[in-house]
Amino acid sequence: MQAPGIQWNIPQTSSTFLTEQVDYKAKNKHFALLPINGSVYHSETGKWKCEIISHPNSDGNDLGCYRLKFDSQGYKKNMRYLSLWVSVVTLENDLDWRYKTAFSRIVSEWLAGPQSSSEIVVRG
Repeated sequence: MQAPGIQWNIPQTSSTFLTEQVDYKAKNKHFALLPINGSVYHSETGKWKCEIISHPNSDGNDLGCYRLKFDSQGYKKNMRYLSLWVSVVTLENDLDWRYKTAFSRIVSEWLAGPQSSSEIVVRG
């Protein structure tokens, strides 16, 4: 069941995730806004370690995309990719961590499914 305010898009073809030239100041800011890099998620499909492979551009738009890679931590090594679209303004003003906390649930729900590559939009 999908929670209100969450939009799931499953691409028809596999996506290629490219890393871009790194702006370390922006990278550090966005890693601090959504501190999930290196987190391990437990789901029905196993344990998955998250790596942020690209962060939102600092172009002033509210909607930004974190590109995430998940490596399985079990015997069989698999990788899964997620484009997580978030409200940057809501992240910046999320002092009680409600918005950030919602990501753990959303990511765990996605990891429990069969998709190897998806896109999720979480509105603020």
